[in-house]
Amino acid sequence: MALPSGLRAKVEHLLARNSWFSSLPSGLQEEILARSVVKNCARGKVINTEGSKSPGLMLLLEGQVAVTHWVGNEEEILIHVGEPGLWFGEVALLTDGEAIVNFVAKSDVRILLLPAFEFERMVARDPKSYRHFARLALERYVLLYRLIAEDRSLAPELRVRARLSDMVDARIVDRPEEGAVELTLSQADLAALLGLSRQTVNEVLQRLARQGLVELGFRKIVVPRPDELRSDLQLPPHELNAG
Repeated sequence: MALPSGLRAKVEHLLARNSWFSSLPSGLQEEILARSVVKNCARGKVINTEGSKSPGLMLLLEGQVAVTHWVGNEEEILIHVGEPGLWFGEVALLTDGEAIVNFVAKSDVRILLLPAFEFERMVARDPKSYRHFARLALERYVLLYRLIAEDRSLAPELRVRARLSDMVDARIVDRPEEGAVELTLSQADLAALLGLSRQTVNEVLQRLARQGLVELGFRKIVVPRPDELRSDLQLPPHELNAG
């Protein structure tokens, strides 16, 4: 199903700055867009649950998606808050297995969906294309290992700065090359992402605000000069939306 011309232009603009998609052969890019459909989900709707099959490869076009995981039967852990440009659903799709996380709409969202059956047709026709999709998942695992190392080795302030920097890098798909970046993120969500108390995160953010590294608002954190946030962390930038 062809995307409406106005929406296709918006999707192409979003994808032009996505490192994974822009690295694909032009023919594969075109085929993904040609085989994809747009889905709308209301706030609070569960897009996909862990333990279920993936509906396909999904790209967040508008809104926010919470990525969570159940620990035992009672505690749901927030792993990531995705914004436009986030690809998701690839692990269960590639393995033809079950999803390992939940995807929940934190707001009204619009998603570009490459259905699982269309993915299977593409890979059956051109088995080499599987490598491109596999790279999407592998790049996410590289990021995951780094986050685990940071959580075990960095002091709280450096962990906050590193995670905010990662989220800023992820926003490159829908922001100018330079200038302030606004993250739609509550302090409670940031604390949950890092496994820190809200009080600790608030104290760190207040220190960063006094240094001019962040500006705090209601359910938002503005990073006026992104390069300074990571300047002395000795950690390379990483684009979350690459995988």
